[in-house]
Amino acid sequence: MDKKRICMWLGKNMKILTIVPAHNEEPTLDSCINGIRNQTIETDILVVCDNCTDKTEQLAQSLEVNTLKTINNVHKKSGALNQALDKYLLDYDLILVQDADTIIDHRLLENAVKEINKDKKLGAVCSKAGIKDIMSSKWSELLWWHLQRIEYATFDSSRIETAGSIKVVHGMAAVYRTAALQQVKNKWGRIYDENNITEDYELTICLKELGWKTTACMDMRAWTEVPVTLKELWKQRVRWFRGGIDVLRTHGINKITITEYLQHILFIILTVLNVLIIYYLSVVLISGGQLGIHPLFYLVVAIVTLDGLYRLRYAENVKTIEIVIRLAILPFSIYMMLYQAQQLWAYWLSITNAKNEW
Repeated sequence: MDKKRICMWLGKNMKILTIVPAHNEEPTLDSCINGIRNQTIETDILVVCDNCTDKTEQLAQSLEVNTLKTINNVHKKSGALNQALDKYLLDYDLILVQDADTIIDHRLLENAVKEINKDKKLGAVCSKAGIKDIMSSKWSELLWWHLQRIEYATFDSSRIETAGSIKVVHGMAAVYRTAALQQVKNKWGRIYDENNITEDYELTICLKELGWKTTACMDMRAWTEVPVTLKELWKQRVRWFRGGIDVLRTHGINKITITEYLQHILFIILTVLNVLIIYYLSVVLISGGQLGIHPLFYLVVAIVTLDGLYRLRYAENVKTIEIVIRLAILPFSIYMMLYQAQQLWAYWLSITNAKNEW
């Protein structure tokens, strides 16, 4: 089926704009734009050049796409997107927001429109969270890459389990109804919160508070880059967690956020239990005592391991090493302990109102 016939089938009068916020994205912009151009549904493309010091703007112009240069923007991605949406929102029916380091499948928009057409109350739909292949032979970088593939598969499985009200319509590739975004703007005076560093999570909360449904479509495939060093991974995740905590502090407790608050309480309880278990094991081992492990413990470990293996089904082309990591238990358990440390540090940064780091 050619592009014209698909457009007529899905609604030929539907106008779609793809916005790509770009700050010094010269290395990845070409492949990003190619992915958008190859869509089975027509879309206008706007690259928002935000305080670029490289040749991002010139490259975008050479690729013959529309460009918008931000004016006095000090609010990073949120500010760039708001400037674009202030200018073009009402000219379109749907808005695809895509990161410049992301590549999308040629049918992403087609599948997004199909999903949105199923439910008039669906305000936003995001893609499956895929990870680009890594071009490295360093064992440490490969390990971080594999661990995040496992983690991202878990993210996707959670989105399927909460379809209609997912936690985050992630920013790597998400399609929004213009009507939903306009309602956000009418209530809060802006679409993206320029004072928050996890703008996609905050916008998701706003949409749900207005009664819009949010979901993910596993047929919408997209691939992004991930950090492959501990330093960059720590920085990214602390930013995510810190932004999420700040969002909840801003919105307070209501019927939408109460579940999020309970999840944080559960996280703290589980973290305390983990610390107590580690302390107990350390005392026993140091004193030379015998570990008394209840048979129920082995059952719990078995259930958690099987659950982890099941969730791997959402990772594309699962690698043997990823199955081994899950079966070995310890590597991913250590990774999750790092996850806990990142979130605890984010609590501290939020409570002390430390400066947000991008």
